[in-house]
Amino acid sequence: MAVKIFIISVVVSCEWWFGILAMSISLFQFQNKAVNTLLQHSIIHFPTDMVYHEHPYPFAIERNFLEQNLFSELARDFPAVPESVVKKNNSRGNKSIFFNTTEYDLILRTSEAWRRLHYFVHSQAMIDYGMKFYGRPLQDHPECMLHVDKATYKEFIENHFMVKESVLFDRRHQVQLGRSIEIDGKHYDRNTLFSRMDFFHGPSERYHLGPHLDWPHRVFTVLIYFTDTNSTTGGALRILERNGDGNFRVIETVYPKVNTAVSFLSALPSAWHEAEIFRGPGFRKLIQIQVSAHYSVCRSASSSIRHPKP
Repeated sequence: MAVKIFIISVVVSCEWWFGILAMSISLFQFQNKAVNTLLQHSIIHFPTDMVYHEHPYPFAIERNFLEQNLFSELARDFPAVPESVVKKNNSRGNKSIFFNTTEYDLILRTSEAWRRLHYFVHSQAMIDYGMKFYGRPLQDHPECMLHVDKATYKEFIENHFMVKESVLFDRRHQVQLGRSIEIDGKHYDRNTLFSRMDFFHGPSERYHLGPHLDWPHRVFTVLIYFTDTNSTTGGALRILERNGDGNFRVIETVYPKVNTAVSFLSALPSAWHEAEIFRGPGFRKLIQIQVSAHYSVCRSASSSIRHPKP
């Protein structure tokens, strides 16, 4: 009798464990299917046939950059102007919404179009796009330390204020150790890159950005505009060439229309540009996508990224 009870207990126990195992497998398959579905929906193709300019540094301009249906959905779901911007007390400069904030999380929860773009930007596909487009000038520049064919995406959340105050991107603080870069006692893989996407709501008559470089750990930048601009509204982006005397010559002036993208190789020490003040109605809307490393990619000099005022 005791043996029978024992056998029954074992059978019941096995059935229970098999049930749990089956449920676990089903849950895994469901989660895996959900992830695959998410990745499938996040497939976006940035055009690589953009008009490419090499002087004074690699940059490109493309009208109708995103597929029209996708852009229409993004424009429809573009987030409202944050209260801090409306009240003109935005402490984050001209960036109004960025990752790992309540506002950004709300966008991802409520808009499939923005989720798709977010997951594309934060993926290996974004890195591959940039390397395909800007790989050759990165390889050809004698100061660049990134191995283009080994560039790999890794998730990293960048602290806005940490970057703004950091001196760690100065080559004087960097020690090369084979594939690694040591900065302030920490080791970083030189071929590991990360992405960020920021929303801009530029108030009228504010945030004129004079001649400047992006931070030296930025590799490349893509700006996508959601507001029409012209010579009356202002808001132009200017591609600049810095002369030997320290003055600038305008190479290209871009008055973006909706769904216009301007892309440039931020890493180079020649990548000077300027954002004209916006004087149009409402707020100038755009997003800025940047792919970055954890170190100064191509700049050996420790000069300021801002052009000193005369």
